[in-house]
Amino acid sequence: MIDRWKLYDLIYDKADKLLKQYNPCNIRTENGTLICNNKYMCDSYGESLCCEDCEYLGNSGCTTKCLACKVALCRCENRGWISREKFDECCECISASIEFKNKMYKLVRITQKYSLFVLRASKKETFER
Repeated sequence: MIDRWKLYDLIYDKADKLLKQYNPCNIRTENGTLICNNKYMCDSYGESLCCEDCEYLGNSGCTTKCLACKVALCRCENRGWISREKFDECCECISASIEFKNKMYKLVRITQKYSLFVLRASKKETFER
């Protein structure tokens, strides 16, 4: 039997390493504002980050451990499922490499398979749902 609590941490750590290794989002501060590589969000919606309205967004980034947010990237909705097409679209918006995209989507599929995909929710909140 799979220990979903431990699986959550394992996938989160792997996704975090991929994001640090490939840095597809390039989240940074410019003129006192957090921004990323996703020009679509900035130009179309006037937002600096896809998580701009999240209760867990602090001055220096995310303040909670959210697996779905770690693997979903931008422009994904909280339906517990991200299609490959939608994920690829997200990767194109931030100019992510093919290698990153393929590795991260494998983690997305596992997250979805074990019902660990809840955007903008802490680990505790994910398991309470």
